[in-house]
Amino acid sequence: MSETWPQWMIHAQDVGLIGPASLRFHHDHAQGFTEAPELKEGASADGTPNGRSIDLGSGGGLPGLVLAGLWPTSHWLLLDARKRSEEHLEEAIAAEGLEDRVEMVTGRAEDLGRDDSLRELFVFATARGFAKPGITAELAASFLCVGGVLVVSEPPEDIDRWPKDGLTMVGLEPGSSWANDVGHYRSFRKVDPLGERYPRRVGIPEKRPLF
Repeated sequence: MSETWPQWMIHAQDVGLIGPASLRFHHDHAQGFTEAPELKEGASADGTPNGRSIDLGSGGGLPGLVLAGLWPTSHWLLLDARKRSEEHLEEAIAAEGLEDRVEMVTGRAEDLGRDDSLRELFVFATARGFAKPGITAELAASFLCVGGVLVVSEPPEDIDRWPKDGLTMVGLEPGSSWANDVGHYRSFRKVDPLGERYPRRVGIPEKRPLF
């Protein structure tokens, strides 16, 4: 039996915002972000985080839009710096009727992470191919509240790309690691407030990553 996928996923693949793998793969990979053991603490009965969530570098809408569908009471901010992602995501949000609980913002995470309306206010952050580990840690920490959880997708190689000393610099500590048939994942907990130094200005995290 053939599967039916939302038009936003089909369009995202058509315009190159998500890769050429099957849409089933992309959906299941996004769903894997929900498997973090840390998310069970303080979540509702269906696992929905008790607060706002943010998807860093949302691109075509993965995993944020999939998770918004899986958690019908969740509230999301989809962040991306690219204009074509902005247009696609705004159309997708409207097409799915999610305007009341999903918002798209265009801009650099370095700038938005210093915006008082966004800084350290989210309980859950996702990053699927957003940036290298040191950059992801610094920028995700600027949006997570103390107690919040970051989940990232990982390469299949069994290597530790997240040194504890580097994570400590931005108030994060290592959490869990897990894998399923379509991906590998890792979680982190925000345990301390972010220092005023972070996030550094646009371009600096990439030029001089924490690790």
